[in-house]
Amino acid sequence: MKKKYPLWVLALLVSLGVAGNVDAGLIITDASLINGSSNWAVHVTGDTYQHSYNDLSFAYTVPTFGEDVLAFYDRNHEWNGVTTAGLPSYLLGGDYVHTANNARSDTTFEMSVTLGQTAFLYITRNDQHITPEKIPAWFSDGVGLDFVEVLDGEGQAVFLGIDGDAYTSSTHTVGPGVSINDQEKLFLAVDTTTGSSALSAGTYTLYESNTGSKNMYGVIAVVVPEPSTVLLLAMGLLTLPALGWRRFRRV
Repeated sequence: MKKKYPLWVLALLVSLGVAGNVDAGLIITDASLINGSSNWAVHVTGDTYQHSYNDLSFAYTVPTFGEDVLAFYDRNHEWNGVTTAGLPSYLLGGDYVHTANNARSDTTFEMSVTLGQTAFLYITRNDQHITPEKIPAWFSDGVGLDFVEVLDGEGQAVFLGIDGDAYTSSTHTVGPGVSINDQEKLFLAVDTTTGSSALSAGTYTLYESNTGSKNMYGVIAVVVPEPSTVLLLAMGLLTLPALGWRRFRRV
C-alpha cells in the first residue's frame, strides 16, 4: 500500500531539514534524454565525465548536492546559497541532475528521471520566468506531476543561487552568497494521482524549460523519512505553526 503523509507534516519535515539523505547516490538511479537535440547529455550524482568549457577541462564526478557543485555540464556555473546562510539544509546531500544549460531554449526537450526509492523531487526555475505566462503548461496541468512553490517558515518563497563566475583559468569563487548572478525559485513535485509529494520509486518525465537565455532548470531529489520517523517528529512539532504551501495557478 502506498505510504501517504499529511501535507503539513511533509512541509515541516522539508522546511526544517529533517529528511536526511543517508542513501544519497541511490536516490536518482538514472536520468536519460528522451527527446531534444542530440547535443544534450544528462548526468546524475555518481557519474564521471570530462567537464570542458572555455579554457578549462577536467574530469568531474557529479557529487551529492551542496555548496559549490557544478550546476551544468556545459557551463562553469555552480550552485550556492543566495546569502551567506547557505543552501536550504534539506537539500544538502541529495542527488541531482546535471543538465545542459543550452537546453534551456529547446522546446522539444524531454528527459526521464528514475527514483530508486521514495523521495521528494525538487525542480528550480529562474526567478525571471516564474510569472504565469512564462511557466510551461506541464508544471500545473494535472497530469503526472504538478509542481508547487516551496515556502520557508515565514511563508516566503525559497530561492537557490547560481554563481555564474565560479571558475576561470585563474580563480574559483567559493562559498554561499558570493558572486551570485542568478536566483532560482524552488518547486516541489506532487503526484497528481495520489496528491502526495512523497514520490514512489519509479520513472518520471520532465519537459522543456522555456527560459530563453536564462538558466536551464535544476533537478534535486532527497529521501523521505520512514513513517515511524515522521510520526515521532510530528508529535514533537505539533506546537509549531503550520507551514503554508500554495499551488501555482495559471490566470
